[in-house]
Amino acid sequence: MPNLDGDPFVDAQDWDIKSFDISVQDKAPDKATGTVRFDNDGDRKTITLDLVKTADGWHIDEITTADGTLRKILSGK
Repeated sequence: MPNLDGDPFVDAQDWDIKSFDISVQDKAPDKATGTVRFDNDGDRKTITLDLVKTADGWHIDEITTADGTLRKILSGK
């Protein structure tokens, strides 16, 4: 059973997001980091997305929240 306690894209079980800010920083020709900042029902959140470019286009490789990375959360470590 995964240790996921909410939606990793908003770092919460419920959400009420009215606005958000996105910034993207290139890391290499095929890698970038996206940072998404928003208020979720009065709780300030920052989500970091590690992005990789494949033959099919850009994909999310990892999601990082205040609780850690999605891979680490799902592995139970």
